[in-house]
Amino acid sequence: MSDYYGRLCSFKYLGMDSDQLFDCFFTLYSTVVKSIYNETYPSHFSLKTFRTSPAVTKWSELVVSYLYHAREIVGTAKKYHNVLLQGGVSRFRCETTLSSLAQLLLDPYYRTLNGFTELLRKEWVTSQYSFGAIPPQRVPSTSLPPNVHEWDVQFFHFIYCVWVLVEYQPTHFEFGSELLLFLADASNEEQFGTFAFHDEAARRQLNAPVKTASVFHYVLSHSERFTNPTYIPIERSIEPVVGSVNVWWNYFLRYSFLNGVSRAIASKVQTVTFSNRRPTLVLERLSLSTIFPKDLQSLHNIPSVTPFSTTPAYLGNLSLANNDLLSLPREILALSELQVLNLSFNEIAKAPAIIAFLPRLRSLQMKRNTLDDVSGVAWGLMTSLTTLNLDTNKLVDFPAHLFEKCTSLESLHLSSNHLSLLPSTLGCISSLTFLDISHNRLRCLPYATSSLRHLKYLTLSYNRLTHLPSSLSQLKELEVMNVEANKLSMLPNLPMGLNYLDASDNHISFLPSNMEELMDLTVLKLTTNRLTSLPSSLVSCVSLQQLLLGSNLLNEIPAVVKEFRSLLTLDLRRNNLSSVSNWIVQLQSLKTLNVSSNHLEDLPHTLGNMKKLESLVVQGNPLSNIPQEIVEGPSLKLIEYLRQLMGGSEASYRMKLMVVGQENVGKTSCIRAIARDGNWSAITRPGSQPAPLDNLSTDGIDIRDYDITVRAIEFAKKNTMNKLGKALKGISRAKSKRDESKSREKVGDIQVNLNIWDFAGQEVYYTTHQLFLQNRCIYLIVFNLADPKAGARVHFWLQSLVSRVTNAPVLVVGTHLDDPSVATDRRYITVLQEMRATHREQFPTLGKIRYFPISCTSEEGISDLRLSVQELIARQKHLGEEYPKSYLLLEALLKDRMTQYRDLPVMARSELLGMGSICGMKESSTVFDCAKF
Repeated sequence: MSDYYGRLCSFKYLGMDSDQLFDCFFTLYSTVVKSIYNETYPSHFSLKTFRTSPAVTKWSELVVSYLYHAREIVGTAKKYHNVLLQGGVSRFRCETTLSSLAQLLLDPYYRTLNGFTELLRKEWVTSQYSFGAIPPQRVPSTSLPPNVHEWDVQFFHFIYCVWVLVEYQPTHFEFGSELLLFLADASNEEQFGTFAFHDEAARRQLNAPVKTASVFHYVLSHSERFTNPTYIPIERSIEPVVGSVNVWWNYFLRYSFLNGVSRAIASKVQTVTFSNRRPTLVLERLSLSTIFPKDLQSLHNIPSVTPFSTTPAYLGNLSLANNDLLSLPREILALSELQVLNLSFNEIAKAPAIIAFLPRLRSLQMKRNTLDDVSGVAWGLMTSLTTLNLDTNKLVDFPAHLFEKCTSLESLHLSSNHLSLLPSTLGCISSLTFLDISHNRLRCLPYATSSLRHLKYLTLSYNRLTHLPSSLSQLKELEVMNVEANKLSMLPNLPMGLNYLDASDNHISFLPSNMEELMDLTVLKLTTNRLTSLPSSLVSCVSLQQLLLGSNLLNEIPAVVKEFRSLLTLDLRRNNLSSVSNWIVQLQSLKTLNVSSNHLEDLPHTLGNMKKLESLVVQGNPLSNIPQEIVEGPSLKLIEYLRQLMGGSEASYRMKLMVVGQENVGKTSCIRAIARDGNWSAITRPGSQPAPLDNLSTDGIDIRDYDITVRAIEFAKKNTMNKLGKALKGISRAKSKRDESKSREKVGDIQVNLNIWDFAGQEVYYTTHQLFLQNRCIYLIVFNLADPKAGARVHFWLQSLVSRVTNAPVLVVGTHLDDPSVATDRRYITVLQEMRATHREQFPTLGKIRYFPISCTSEEGISDLRLSVQELIARQKHLGEEYPKSYLLLEALLKDRMTQYRDLPVMARSELLGMGSICGMKESSTVFDCAKF
């Protein structure tokens, strides 16, 4: 290289010997693959010995060295942006491997499925790399398979390096070892034209892209097979592990002791584990459509060559779940020691008759197949069977002889089938402890069910049962019973030992007479029935911890509930409750109380004194003593609010009017015009200065208080949902017609404190204004009718409101109606109509927006605006709500503190919390919640 380039570049000799790679591979092959190929696995062989053998150690060191140099290249590329790799005279091009590994580490795109195939195409297929064709003289003189000289060692080595990266950082690669195993095989076979020829020129000359299949097309069209479900994309380079590397057992041992088992099964042999000294082989999710006889013959001998076993053992557990199996061959009988067979999630339509001849089979799992017939199995021969799972199939009926013969069954799963009737022989299975027949079409149970004397778990949910046999009370050991979602109108007498009963979603109107015997009952679910009360006999259920009575016809909380002192959960949602009984506080163990969707108008404040209560759900009630924000918020805040109310409360009649808009549009003048009324009187705070009468622009936020009068009759008529409205309606009903006018005069002058916030219109304040926007306010958006850009300015303020509040009443007020340019052509009417049409579509969450053209000088339109403001105030649901006295005390302290400020009214967080503590607020969250009102 010239001296010129030498001065601009730095050089480093990596010392990569390609011939060393070749020799190392054949040493490794001679150690392991040769033995597997000849099917002469030595008896002394062990995985531990193999892992520490010189051949494996040398191969691992070679892999580590390539990863180390690839990391060096990445670091150099990040520092200098350019790296030139120059290969030596050897036929093997190690720079191809290093370049590919460096790009894989550096660029996250190449770690995706599409990117990796593109990397292989670019660096290996189209770059004149010659796959395979190792010169025969380089093949060691050992008795290796005759096709070994055609193997591509360098490409396999690259795939092995990538496998190491994927193994240690699996979430960074969109593909997994399944793809790498496939590519390692494809490069040594003639299935794809991509690897069939020694260079790109030969492939094009022989028209290989047209005549043969592309491995890349196959990979991308079967992406679901090769995609890694744990992949998490990261947009940065990754660091390889350059310490020690694992052995790719999935590749080297797949042809070992399985003696010709299909490759898909062989690749899973390393999942042999031991349970109760019995080997377990998991062969799930392999997309197998069949199991070949030779596979099963080989599986029988797996443990005899498993290095961890010290004594001969035979396969005890076999899982073939999540495949596409249609049947099993007779050769499965070779697995004579099989105890657990899992065939779930397959496509088996007829139960294989040969499973009856597995003498030691204890558990048969056939969940989620397409079974419609199990009569072909000689169930009488399966004397060891204790668990049978046939859930989620297409069974219409069940053979009677199954129950007659399988007398050792302990667990029977038949849910989610099409069963409409069970044979009476069900009672023959005297050892049965678990029975699940849910999600079927049963209309009745056989009387023989009472013979299942050892039954502990019985679920009959989601059937069509109209009644249950009275003999169920004879099941003395029954602990769990689920009859949810049937058509039961009553329950028979229940077993005394029952501790869990779910009878939800039925037509039950009363409970059985022997409820006093269920002293061990801990869970009682009666949701969605027709109960109007609970029997007093339930008082004996002193162990009850969960009581679910939602969606019934209860008018009050049953009095017997107060005896359940161990109760943790009480669900009374969707009933007809009008009040919550005060004795509820006696349930001091209660953690969850749900009274949502009833007719409750208030909650007892004593609920806040229940120390263990964690969840209190009250949504969907016309509550008048709890602010809606508290009702819809977290339960703990609601409980704390009730605790504050226990210290006393007062009704609050106050409202905020927030006035926003651009500067010099007449916001302050608009406020003064509205307030020029006999029912409005300004309030001057101690220490504050009176509002200036000039027309200077507002600086920051100007806050003013007014007392306004709302007519009682109008208030009661228009605001029937708030507490004050209801009180006024009650008063007017109580008075006779003779005294009606007098009573109106007495209650007619309702004083509401209106807190008006006049926001400065300069743009410099816009970012801080949004901090003060909140619910429970009325908003006036003021603009100049003579301004041609008024529409955009109003849109800006509406957009600001949408991002901060919901369902707030908004009045859009256009000023300068007396301006000659506005009054002459009356175009403002069109402007307001266009605004109304646009805003209705763009801001649906703000509710109905009203529009008013006014003149602050002539006061045209002011009267309508004033009446609309008063009407909106009267309609606010939170007006008249009761607030804890602690909240009002904190407000008084804050107002008093404001009079002491000479500069900005800024308070330290610690000072605010200190004031809250003085007012009895122990939690900081309570203080901040108070500040929102």
